[in-house]
Amino acid sequence: MSSEIGRRGALGIGLEATPGTTTAIDTFIPYLSCGLIERHTPIADVAAKGIRDIQGTDSVEGKKWGEGPIEVVLDPRTAPYWFGLALGTIDSTASGSLYVHSISRTSSCQPLTATISRDRVVDEVKFPYSVVNTLALSFADDVAKIAVDILSRHPIVEADTPTYVDLELFTFKNAYVEATINSTTSALKIREFTLDINNNMELKYAPNDNDVDKIVSKGFGVSGSMVVDFESTTQRDAFKNLTKQAISVVFSKATRSITITIPQFRVDPLDIETPNDDISLETINFIAEWNAATTSTISISVNNDVSGY
Repeated sequence: MSSEIGRRGALGIGLEATPGTTTAIDTFIPYLSCGLIERHTPIADVAAKGIRDIQGTDSVEGKKWGEGPIEVVLDPRTAPYWFGLALGTIDSTASGSLYVHSISRTSSCQPLTATISRDRVVDEVKFPYSVVNTLALSFADDVAKIAVDILSRHPIVEADTPTYVDLELFTFKNAYVEATINSTTSALKIREFTLDINNNMELKYAPNDNDVDKIVSKGFGVSGSMVVDFESTTQRDAFKNLTKQAISVVFSKATRSITITIPQFRVDPLDIETPNDDISLETINFIAEWNAATTSTISISVNNDVSGY
């Protein structure tokens, strides 16, 4: 029996029409890392039986589920799957020869779900009722990346044949960030950027089954940070005075683009570094707030050549 490396595996995804009902795999996504795995908590037999041994022979099956991290490059064709799972709704419309996918936070506690296929070379399984518990987008001086933490039902054994399309890699040169303060919009010279989305998902179980019955989205939060050169007192004053700002992060290459809009955020907190032998930097940690005018905390728009998800 030969040993294998993870690079020979595959990762596929398809959005479910009905949560928990396994669906066909729409596309296979090249991944940087994938730790999605089945979990199980056995219930031990620890009753006293006249012996010193703590663990008896009659342990039984406990709760089952799936969980784990996945990291991929930010690609305009595949990113809507992860953004859609993180926020909850995707509306697609035609725009000339391309399509615009508007992704927004659902008001429901029922998350958008997916079936995720995992080829581990030695075996092939599918994780139904997969949801994005947390999503982190980041870029610095490398390719932009998305890291998600998945929760799901326990996997089933089922195989698919992977096929791939070329990715559109976004690096830092394809990104720009604009912040609006006191109705004045200016570009920020970002050294590093992170965006974190948290759904606070909870697994729920029902009688007569030890697999997940449903997964519930609880409190929704968006936060992040930006590292910029310390060249002005604008962000310092915004932090001191609790001045609310808006931000737009755009990734653009050829005819494809991703635009992330946060209509209102507060700086919380601000860090300023003034090293002796390097340029001074400020880290703008931010927390997104729900905005009454736009009735949103965050919205994402993706332009690509995919008709729908």
